[in-house]
This record gives sequence, structure tokens and C-alpha cells, in this order.
Amino acid sequence: AEAGAADLSLAYKYVLTVDHPLSAQWQASVLYQTAAGKIATADDTTGLTLLTQSIGLDDQNANALRARADLYLRAANFEVARADYSAAITLFRRSAPGSAALVRSEVGLGQALLGLSLPDAAAPAFQAALDSAPDDYAANLGLGQAQFQNSKLPEALAALNAALPLAKGATQQAPVYQWRAEVYRAAGRLSDETADLQALRGLLFNSDPYVPTIAARLTEISALPTETPGPTATGPTPTATATPTATATASATPTRTATP
Repeated sequence: AEAGAADLSLAYKYVLTVDHPLSAQWQASVLYQTAAGKIATADDTTGLTLLTQSIGLDDQNANALRARADLYLRAANFEVARADYSAAITLFRRSAPGSAALVRSEVGLGQALLGLSLPDAAAPAFQAALDSAPDDYAANLGLGQAQFQNSKLPEALAALNAALPLAKGATQQAPVYQWRAEVYRAAGRLSDETADLQALRGLLFNSDPYVPTIAARLTEISALPTETPGPTATGPTPTATATPTATATASATPTRTATP
């Protein structure tokens, strides 16, 4: 697949050099396709440059805007990612309502807003994605994270419960267990928190930086009195300790996982 993408990239690069005039929209399309080839071969830097050139010629290409937003999100440039996702969403809602591309853009917008510490704004973005694709893993995970940060524990728990059976493999399961354990902790549901922390520990390599945090929290729980009732509408303020390192973004999920 990578070889094919590289060949495609070279082919479009050749088209750009031919000695005849091309319309701005056609040039933009060629640049976009060339960028896609570069990104497919892990050359994000060149891909970003080409996408920016493409969008400069045609700012109505929603796919180019979403692709550039994805690169900005991976680079943790959340404010610029937010702007590109918002522009792409406007275009997709007009030309392709309910499409997978729109859902991906809405999820990306939610992730960018979480990166900007704006969970109140992120929750509606994830919910918009779920309105079209209720079985989307990333949208459910993101909504659970946003609602936890909004101190809406029942809503967070519902979204994370929906995300878990949608997770494919340990890499996707880990952040669900991580965030759900935090919800249970905030709700005082110690036995449920313990079960999720133990499940999470089984997914991680010993060298994972979150393992000592899990061990410390399990030791702390063992010394606590009987747990309190389940979550209320708002729940207690989330604690600052043992904050999950995994987020809804793909780049922020645990990178070293192993199937139990």
C-alpha cells in the first residue's frame, strides 16, 4: 500500500510539471492527491505543505481541510486543527450530510476542543458524530472523556460503557478502562474502579509509565473504607491524582500494549 501511495504521489507530482495551464481547482486537486500520497508514506511535513498549498488554491475542498486538521491534531496544534475541522464540517454538512467524512471531522473537532481544555464545547461535537454514527468508538470515548471533565458522571459512564464493546484490541480498550476507572473513582465506586484498574493493568507492559500509578491507586483503595453509592447527576470534583494519560485522540492512547 505504501509503495502504491508513493507511486501515486510521484505521478501527481509529474502532472504538476507539465507545460500547459491548469485551472486553480485542478492544481489544488493534484496537490491534495500528492499530499495524500506523502501522508500515506509517513511524510507528514511535506504532506502539510502540499495541503496548505492546495487549500490556498481551493478552500472549498472539505477533504483537504479535514486532512490538514488531522495533521495539526497529531502535532497537538489544537487551535488550528479546530479551525480546519470547523470549516470542513460546514462544507460536509452541505455536500455530504451523515457521511463518514463528516463524522470523522466532528470527532476530530471534539478531540481538538479537549486538547484546548474545552470539554463543554467538545461534548456537542462528539454527540453530533454519534447522532450519525452511534457505534463510533472514538466518538463514544471522546464523549465519555468530555462528560467526565464536565463532572457529568452518569453521562460519562454511559458513553464509556458504549465504547468498550466497540474497542478493537488492547490499544483501544486501554483508554476506556482508564477513563471509566476515573469515573468510578469520582463516584466512590471503589470495587468497580478496582476491577477496571486491574483490567487496564493486564493490557499494559510493565514498562508503561502508567503502571506505577495503577499500583499506587490499588494500594490506596485497599486501605479505604467501604465504598459510597454510585454516581449522581454531577458527582464530586475529579481529583488531580492518577489522571489518565490516554485521551480520545489516537496519538494519546497508550502506545505500548499487549493482549492479556
